[in-house]
Amino acid sequence: MTKKDKTLSESIKEVIQQYGSDVVKSIRLSNILDDVASFDELPAARPVLRTILKSGYGEKLHNEKKDWKLKVKSHTTEICEKYGFQQDIVEYLLSSIVYGLGFSNIIPNYDLGSKPITKSAKHTSKANTISDLKGELNSQKEEYLRLLDTLLIVPDKASAYYPASALTKLSLVEGKIKILSDALKTNDVNWCKAEKEKILKENYIDTYSLRQKFFIKVAVAIVIIVFSGFYATNYVSSLDDIDRYNQLIHQGDVLMSQGSYNKAVSCYQEAYTNYNAFNSSSYKEDAFKKIDEVSTTLIKGENIENTKLLTALNIVQSELQLNLSSSEKEIAEARMEIIKSKISKQLENGLNTLILNISANKGKLDNEGEKLLNELLLLSPKDYWLNFINNKKDE
Repeated sequence: MTKKDKTLSESIKEVIQQYGSDVVKSIRLSNILDDVASFDELPAARPVLRTILKSGYGEKLHNEKKDWKLKVKSHTTEICEKYGFQQDIVEYLLSSIVYGLGFSNIIPNYDLGSKPITKSAKHTSKANTISDLKGELNSQKEEYLRLLDTLLIVPDKASAYYPASALTKLSLVEGKIKILSDALKTNDVNWCKAEKEKILKENYIDTYSLRQKFFIKVAVAIVIIVFSGFYATNYVSSLDDIDRYNQLIHQGDVLMSQGSYNKAVSCYQEAYTNYNAFNSSSYKEDAFKKIDEVSTTLIKGENIENTKLLTALNIVQSELQLNLSSSEKEIAEARMEIIKSKISKQLENGLNTLILNISANKGKLDNEGEKLLNELLLLSPKDYWLNFINNKKDE
């Protein structure tokens, strides 16, 4: 196949395969392509590609194996705003680099019927790119609404809630929405919070009146017990509920011993919310202690992993969505304050580590630094300095 028979994206892939993936980190890729690829059908791509590589976007794509579709759109916006290049050419070249690196199996196509421009129609390019990002934002919103609907736990006689595992999945989509929101300069992070609260409000059940009715029934039962032994009958009628409760607690204990904290908490929460039979207050108290034990275990010690802190935070957040008694709520809120204090300390230490990392790597974060930054952003997505470093690392 001669170089005229190859598309530019195919030529980029061949160069990367021959010279290694690091070739995209500099304009060396462009220099090699000048000899082996044809730019006749899209001459504007040559200077655009050189600018993209010279500005470090090839290296950014090289290091961004996850969410590359979102990053291509975000980088396209930045490049079009900075240099006034045509949006479809920039996106085609970035997608070709991603294809060449092997992150995607889809061969990018460029519509040769369009007019390739490089430095004109800047306003149109920006408008097209923003429209593209808005489309992606709407797509992520739809995904968020889908997760809100499918991950919600709706007990028979208690308010609905999101377990800790669900909150983790939701927070990942919230992070993507934040990236797009920042690029479009909108405030859609608050939209996530509003939609979640709306769903929870729609599925809220006032259990105070239900408990009142239950206690009245218990009081009446006690009176009857004196005369007819109804107490024993009530216990026997609750045996199936008690058996289901014990199964859930046992299943949670097994998962806890295996380190599956989120799944263990889901079992304990189900036992707590669904048991409303004989001596329910005592059974609920035991289930609550199990939930609290998980978060206590996760935050033990001094050097706590960021992922464990995040899991503990999500667990207590989901715990506070339950219809807790006043004493249980006080315990959960106190646990939340302890976790927030540890997160604050973790953020302080983490920021110092990031500063040292940047200093040691000539003003850039290495892979370990970027991993730490992403973990800290999950713990505190609105932290000013974390977002400052996050925004600066891509410049």
